[in-house]
Amino acid sequence: MQIRKVIQSDFLDLFSWRNDKLSRKMFRNSSLITMEEHSNWFEEVRKNKRKHIFIGLDDKNNKIGVCRFDIDDKMHTAEVSLNLNPYFRGKGLSRELLEISLLKFRSSFNKEIIAHVKPSNIASLKVFENCDFYFKKKNKDTLLFTNTNPILTDHVSGINLEKVVGSSRQTESLFEVLKNRTHSISHDKMPLFREHQAFVVNHPYRVWFIISLKSKCVGGLYIQNDNSIGLNLENPDEHKINFCLKFVKSHYCPYPEKKSLVPPYFYLNIPSSDTKLAAML
Repeated sequence: MQIRKVIQSDFLDLFSWRNDKLSRKMFRNSSLITMEEHSNWFEEVRKNKRKHIFIGLDDKNNKIGVCRFDIDDKMHTAEVSLNLNPYFRGKGLSRELLEISLLKFRSSFNKEIIAHVKPSNIASLKVFENCDFYFKKKNKDTLLFTNTNPILTDHVSGINLEKVVGSSRQTESLFEVLKNRTHSISHDKMPLFREHQAFVVNHPYRVWFIISLKSKCVGGLYIQNDNSIGLNLENPDEHKINFCLKFVKSHYCPYPEKKSLVPPYFYLNIPSSDTKLAAML
């Protein structure tokens, strides 16, 4: 995907995408805008040095969507927002558009980048989380995310969290932990390494972290889309457990409730045989 700054010929595309029914449903301001309102906004944006808009293009020069940055000099932040061309929804292009736009913006500006996302907009939540944005606080109608790096190391216990990205090193480390695991929820038998390798690359989790102690992998921490938390930790103690669970609570927000499917809160899944961990919890 290529990106470029918005130009005059993008005027009608942005107007059409902005007034799309699904797009409006996810905006903080969901009302239809008039051509006059859009024209005034478009001209102001093109002249304002604190506003930067990028258009994503595919190899046939089709317009994929728009990524906008609004700089707030007083707060030393830039708010980012995405809006995809409705034709290209569901093709996994939002993440690529955001990643490339972030690189472009960061090449000129050193700002904390924030995003406001409606809790019901799970697709956008996943896009921002996959691009290393973390939950900061809950506002009245939106969740505030930031690209500021979280604290991943607990200096008291020495454990460190590392996001799983599917590297060979991570795959091998997780396989060793899997082989040494005493209690299990999902495995009746040990998978083959190639099966494990495919799972790590294509894992179904919302997010997954390796837990390391002195550079040695000692477990894993993950969140699933049903708001369940999985925690596998060699030689667990209350301090290590607290650090992991507080990390989840501080940097992620539960997905919206789905009756009988997804509760509106995080909950922990542990093997019924792990009485030691249950007692600590």
